[in-house]
Amino acid sequence: MCILNWLKDWEFIIAYISLVLLIATFILVWIIPRRVFKNQVFSDLLNEYRSTSMGIAIKHVWDFYRNNCKGKITKVAYEYNRLKNIDEAINTNEEEWRNSLHYHRRIVSHFYRHLAMFRFGRFPKIRERKIKSFFTKGDLEILKIIILIEESFVKKGDQFPESIIYLTKLYYKSQSKR
Repeated sequence: MCILNWLKDWEFIIAYISLVLLIATFILVWIIPRRVFKNQVFSDLLNEYRSTSMGIAIKHVWDFYRNNCKGKITKVAYEYNRLKNIDEAINTNEEEWRNSLHYHRRIVSHFYRHLAMFRFGRFPKIRERKIKSFFTKGDLEILKIIILIEESFVKKGDQFPESIIYLTKLYYKSQSKR
């Protein structure tokens, strides 16, 4: 009789341990793939940032800022819209289009939009310190230029798109505590 009571106690303990392990397994099955996905996405974003086409695009945006805006942030939106109108009138084929400021601005803008979405959007979020550890002050300056250009596309009275809000948030959050 004593052995049967002892076995019943062990059955309860084994069932309890099995339940705890099952719950832990479900939690790990949820956490690990999300973490791997998040790291893979961030790695892909960094590879995109280090690509030749991104380097050329960033150089075009910097050249525009230095040469056309003379380093004055207040001139960015006006000068960009002026050049965009000229480019649209002149550029007739694909090769000319690929050399336009608008094309290069879009490449840089899409990268920062993706980064902002993975920082603040509905996806698994990338931590702020991970972003801060990668981007320099210069990277943040080009983000500011991109934001000003994007804001110039929004008509007065219209609501800002979520992407511009995320870009602005990314800029100010990354700027703070540097």
